[in-house]
Amino acid sequence: IGFYSDKILKRSPILFISMLIATIPVFLFALDSKSIGVLFILCLFSGLFIGGPYNLIPSAIAQDLSQISQLKGNKSVIASIAGLINGCGSFCAATIQFFVPVILGGKHQDKNWTDLYIVLGFISLIGTISLIKMVIKDLRFISQYPVSLKQSVSKQFRKYSSFRLFRQQ
Repeated sequence: IGFYSDKILKRSPILFISMLIATIPVFLFALDSKSIGVLFILCLFSGLFIGGPYNLIPSAIAQDLSQISQLKGNKSVIASIAGLINGCGSFCAATIQFFVPVILGGKHQDKNWTDLYIVLGFISLIGTISLIKMVIKDLRFISQYPVSLKQSVSKQFRKYSSFRLFRQQ
């Protein structure tokens, strides 16, 4: 995820797509949460697409902050800001854990687990939707790339894309 966001020089479109894809398995948990195999596959894909942005965002912000002339050489400030971002994410995740018993209603019935997965899916969807304004801004910026840069980015993306089978030769 980070690799592709570096190639197009903007992170929000890749993060948006990743988070949107991650929302799908979370909602699918509500359909079938009994089968071990299905749970394994859904956990794998939701973790892959949620974990990527979760790790990319603080490191990308730290990278962007290190480019600011007033902060160059001040690693403690950059680390503090990255830590605050990680801490806010962890705090929100921990807060959601307090709502799990409320959503389950103190009972561990299948219907209650379905409700829990639906709520978590909507929380993920809200996080994804919150990126739309930035995605539109970044897509406008990308559309204004010089033609030579667009071709270079496109060639590199196709070269390293895992979807080579679908690419026209």
